Amino acid sequence: MRIFDVGSGPAVTSLAITDMLGSLIKYLEEIGEWTKGKRVKVDYILNDTSSFCLSTGKHILANYFQNNNSHRRIIRGQTISIQKGFPDNLSQLQRIRLNIGKYDIATFSYVITPMNEEKGFKNLVHGLFNIEKLCNYSSRILILQDRFRARLVKKISRAIGISDNIEKTVQQIYPKRNMSDIFTYFYYCCLYIPTQTITMRQNSLA
Repeated sequence: MRIFDVGSGPAVTSLAITDMLGSLIKYLEEIGEWTKGKRVKVDYILNDTSSFCLSTGKHILANYFQNNNSHRRIIRGQTISIQKGFPDNLSQLQRIRLNIGKYDIATFSYVITPMNEEKGFKNLVHGLFNIEKLCNYSSRILILQDRFRARLVKKISRAIGISDNIEKTVQQIYPKRNMSDIFTYFYYCCLYIPTQTITMRQNSLA
């Protein structure tokens, strides 16, 4: 599995995907749907303009595999850092794809607003179209953005031809000793299969 993490920061999204993958494989083993001893190798392509975030992300991923038993089911492959911002790094992404294979997951976590402000909406959408070409037939592209950017999310979803959903996360936090508060957070999520999106666009133009 190859994960391309745009605006990776300290690789929190990549870490969450890895943790979920480990839990999923464990569950499939328990119900007999996964061969025991079979493991998945995961390569990470971290993209951020901050060298500090990239080095922190590498360290956090390495630390996770050292201290979590998911490494029994998941093998950490390469962790490649790209400091040049998206979508100006497409030539680098193409070279990486030729070397290690097409991407299985591409994530854009809370980065479409700064990319839109810096590069413009047209370049952002064009970059997303180009990422689709670097993904394999069964891949997923995930866009996450806070609810305060609803207009931008909906504008992107219309331009690309995908649906957007508002999601809710409920967390229990402990601001003081012996007290707990419930924090509810809303965010927008776009999760789609790029090959299906390309086909729908082609059909609409036919």
